[in-house]
Amino acid sequence: AWDYLYIYLFYQLNYSSIPEKYQAPFLRLAELQQATVLQNLQEQTGIQHSNLEQSFPFSAGDRKKIFGFLRQRSSNALVARCVRWCQHKRDTLRDMRQRKGFMLTFSGVDGAGKSTILNEVKEMLQRKYRKKVVVIRHRPSMLPILSAMKYGKEAAEQRCAERLPRQGTNKSILSSLARFGYYYADYLFGQLVVYFRYTLRGYIVLYDRYYFDFIVDGRRSNITISKSFIRNLYVFVYKPQLNIFLYAPPEVILTRKKELSAGDIRQLTHDYTTLFSRLGEPAKYMCIENIDKGRTMELIEQAILQLN
Repeated sequence: AWDYLYIYLFYQLNYSSIPEKYQAPFLRLAELQQATVLQNLQEQTGIQHSNLEQSFPFSAGDRKKIFGFLRQRSSNALVARCVRWCQHKRDTLRDMRQRKGFMLTFSGVDGAGKSTILNEVKEMLQRKYRKKVVVIRHRPSMLPILSAMKYGKEAAEQRCAERLPRQGTNKSILSSLARFGYYYADYLFGQLVVYFRYTLRGYIVLYDRYYFDFIVDGRRSNITISKSFIRNLYVFVYKPQLNIFLYAPPEVILTRKKELSAGDIRQLTHDYTTLFSRLGEPAKYMCIENIDKGRTMELIEQAILQLN
């Protein structure tokens, strides 16, 4: 009787008829047992049927009667319902904290193998650990690329993809402040959206570059303002739990990409490693020499496991 009551309520409350595979076992019951099932159904829901077959199809009228009958019970008085509602919200928030995801950023000069490692980490998290993963490029992008105002979203994204890094010619302080302010607003407010949309829902968010690029290599974003000014504003930016800087000797990088000079590679690597050594808790900052991909992946996997 109680098994049928559970099945009946599950499907009625979800706007569905009881499937035939669940009907058959109860139709094979003896007449007296079927009567017991129907009597229990009436006592617990207020719904009365002369035979089991009448209770199988979904009925909007019966669903409404069930709610009306249940609300009349003393255990479902207004105060009791409010208490249970609060308990449900408390349990929901507790569950969200337990299955909350995290953010992981990858930084590195062009040719350090950043994109390759990021894709490997994504595959590892999805296949080995069955995690939901989302990849974000550089910033939350709640605000569009600035050039989209002139060229349109698709054309602007295509131009950014085709343009070599550090080719901007902007030397104006005012223009740089306006550009940086626009991107900074995206980090401040966009990260809130990313946090609630993905992190709280258990996603692992992988950033292909992050705010550190503005500090170390503002020229890449056509920004020419004080590095210390940008670094100090990092205090208000969301801190991903794990941040990885990948580097390699200039001669190795130049065999992969020839977009930067050996001198630029050395300087950027020095600036990134210095920055990461200064940044500290509560986030974790790692500098990994990416020569052996297997070793790099091993170190990253160990760091990820330590977050949980």
